[in-house]
Amino acid sequence: IIANIFENFTAVECQSVATVSKTFARWVKSYRLPYNARSFKLRYPDATDGEHTLFYCSRKKVPFRCYLLGLDTSHPLEYLSLPNGPKTNFSFFPKGGSTNGSSIRTSFEKIRLNPATLQVKTDDYTFSTTTGGPLKQTWGNGQDS
Repeated sequence: IIANIFENFTAVECQSVATVSKTFARWVKSYRLPYNARSFKLRYPDATDGEHTLFYCSRKKVPFRCYLLGLDTSHPLEYLSLPNGPKTNFSFFPKGGSTNGSSIRTSFEKIRLNPATLQVKTDDYTFSTTTGGPLKQTWGNGQDS
């Protein structure tokens, strides 16, 4: 009987240690300030897509606002909202010269950001609209015909 009780006690203790380890691992992950959309999702699992604060390299003194898209997926993405919107954030390719057809204008509301390097992905068109043709112009690109 005592051996039986000891076996059950050991099994419960091992289970508790495993549970505590998982809880501790979750706590450590959630303690770091969110530095990208995935870490934000880990810390705030019920969050929805929208503007949120991230921290460059998880540093408290370097916060920045970012639009997080796809928080309900396994690969959420980060976007910077452009303060002046699509009216002043566009790429343009005029017609004329060697170009037939119409001028192409791609306007951007948000641009894709890599929060680890702070580099912009110029050919992400998720928050853009294009007029004048089937081709799209990358963000920050202007051309003369």
